[in-house]
Amino acid sequence: MTPRIWSIVSCLLICLISPLQAEQNFTISDQTTNIRLRQEALQWTPESITIIKKSDLESSYFRDLEDIQGFAPGVIIDNLFSTPQGAGISMRGVGSSQNSKGFEPAVALSIDGVYVGTHASQMQVLFDIEQIEIVRGPQMTYRGIPNTGGSINIVRSKPTGQYDVDVRASFGDYDHRELDAVINFPIADAIAGKVAFSWKDEGGDYLRNITNGRGENSEDRLAISGSLLWQLSDQVTAQYTYDNEDDAGDTPGLLNISTQTDLVCINAVSNETCGSSIGLAVPQTISFERTAQNFSNKRRYKGDHHTLRIDFEWAGRTLTSITGFRNTEEKMDTDLDATQVDFYSISSEQDYEQFSQEFRLTEQYSENLHYALGFYYLSSQYDLFQEEFFILNALGNAGLGASHDAADVQWLTSSTESTYFSIFAHVDYVLDDQWTVDFGSRVSIVEKDFNHRPSGVRINKSYLPSPVNISKNKDWTEWTFSAGISYQVDEEAMIYFRFSEGFRPGGFNENAVSVESATSYGSETTDNWELGMKSEWFNDKLRLNMAYYKIDLDNKQEQFIALVAPGRLESVIDNVATIETNGFELEFEAIPIENLYLRGTYNHMGADYKTYLVPDLANPGTELNLKGLRPNRAPKDTYFFSALYSFDFASGIINIYAGYRFSDDYQTNPKILVAKVNNHTTWDFSIDYMWRDWTFRLFSQNVKNKRYLQNVVNLTDADVVPLVQGATNATGLVTFTEYNRPRYTGFELIYRPDLSGLFN
Repeated sequence: MTPRIWSIVSCLLICLISPLQAEQNFTISDQTTNIRLRQEALQWTPESITIIKKSDLESSYFRDLEDIQGFAPGVIIDNLFSTPQGAGISMRGVGSSQNSKGFEPAVALSIDGVYVGTHASQMQVLFDIEQIEIVRGPQMTYRGIPNTGGSINIVRSKPTGQYDVDVRASFGDYDHRELDAVINFPIADAIAGKVAFSWKDEGGDYLRNITNGRGENSEDRLAISGSLLWQLSDQVTAQYTYDNEDDAGDTPGLLNISTQTDLVCINAVSNETCGSSIGLAVPQTISFERTAQNFSNKRRYKGDHHTLRIDFEWAGRTLTSITGFRNTEEKMDTDLDATQVDFYSISSEQDYEQFSQEFRLTEQYSENLHYALGFYYLSSQYDLFQEEFFILNALGNAGLGASHDAADVQWLTSSTESTYFSIFAHVDYVLDDQWTVDFGSRVSIVEKDFNHRPSGVRINKSYLPSPVNISKNKDWTEWTFSAGISYQVDEEAMIYFRFSEGFRPGGFNENAVSVESATSYGSETTDNWELGMKSEWFNDKLRLNMAYYKIDLDNKQEQFIALVAPGRLESVIDNVATIETNGFELEFEAIPIENLYLRGTYNHMGADYKTYLVPDLANPGTELNLKGLRPNRAPKDTYFFSALYSFDFASGIINIYAGYRFSDDYQTNPKILVAKVNNHTTWDFSIDYMWRDWTFRLFSQNVKNKRYLQNVVNLTDADVVPLVQGATNATGLVTFTEYNRPRYTGFELIYRPDLSGLFN
């Protein structure tokens, strides 16, 4: 046996001499939610909501948000290489994955009520979490944050006012180490404190670089949090939380899957910079665990976040104020060509500041009437400085741009100031013991100021500015509505129907290479219809919920190549598409025997572009309709099943967890054949031994070592420079991707001592 296995066996043997501990008795809990701004039983809330509570997260090794995507039907969560802790999240086929902070996420993620306004930092570490609410479909009249697909609301634990400690440590493959801790303590009779930190370090050796021998995908992340909870009076409670994040790992490594029509391949010798000829999406290196990048892949991410929540209750009314401030700084180097040649690499610096303020007033006005009124304000400032290496020379040699030396660097600066303001209201009225109706409305006003200087050139250390400085302003106003009706059949069944609208604000193209391609694009909107049933069976031993949904996504924002001036092609963004989605979903919880807990979800979805109008470059003045393409991250079928079994063993408890997840084919770029993620299954497994204050866990994620791509990007020449008059437009410059993490096996140790009598 290895020393690691000997240490685990020794711990288990020591446990045998301790007093007997009772086995876990599972129950289907009566969870509550305040998604509609009042506490109500989750099971009888007429919305498609999945709550993942703390005990669910502790049932096995769940580290990042990606690990729990199967718990809710129709939810896909992929890593994004282009932004630290980035996530591409899709619900019921509605999602987004842009790296630009000028794009608001289609699925809104909030932490303790504060909206995370970019795709960065959405891949949250699942520690010190009280519960996660996954709401499918927009809730625009309950809260202020914009979204078209739904929301994920992460609620962290509040300071307890007692002395207690929660420590988690783990280690595993690829020099992976983690240490997390939460410490609660009283400060005064009315003030409680909490300190938490999370540290992660990994060598990343599962992705080796064959060009320079280095290991890619290393991680070095530290997050620290402090929180104070102050009970000012019987009516007023205030909580302040400060968070600091520092990530000094690698930019995730990319793999080259370029096709013969990409410029990086056209003049290649023996196709050494093209994707493998073995098959679609097989990398140039013929391995998912080898990259050939020769440029720096370093990144640095720093975040400072402040949250202040105040709740004031009087005369049956509750006034809630949530103030949030988020400040992030990013610096990232990326070898975009993913090859051993100097073709296209970038270095970018991004600073983002966000301030938000939300006020909500709720009241149970009468026995039958509940109302909520709200005001939401969000302002953000985003600054980008980016340098692009080698590409000017490559395009010049191909006759697609002006001539440049190999050392010439293209650079751009871009800045966007955004102000978002909304007022919303929602009313619920109980008609009788069985029927309830609700209605809500919201008006949102968005204004953005855009300042952009594209296509400057750096020669040695001298910066030559772009001849143009673009400055534009645009505002959008959107009204959104929601309405619903529910019928309580009896104490164990409910049927509901609801309609809701969502929107995602418009903006500007921060990668525009001229004034002509820097035009604004409008807001996306969704109309969502849902018919659902919620039920409980066999004396609360089975919970079964089903829903049919239909979604119309209009004015879809898409990036494409257009003739912006005579003889000049550029990449632009505009609202050129509509998507129609129809689907059926199911989720269940079951306790067939006292110590066995089962959970599962299923989603069947049909999603297609109904219109997708782009210019026909071969026939100027005409359009192509790309209807029939499948939207990103919209698999036809997905299902998930997990089992947790608990039994006494010697002087402790053994818990065995197994999870199975299947996803049908889906696209990460609808216009590229190689961007299809093939259907795949994922198995997770863990076994715990709980003894006194300790939990010992062996776990393995992705047990069968399934490998699949998560994102595919095809960069075109028109994304980089205005193509010179008469140039022959290449299909693309380079196509690259990233693959999921391989099987990960490790050991976790959890320590939760009882400190209740320590300071008495």
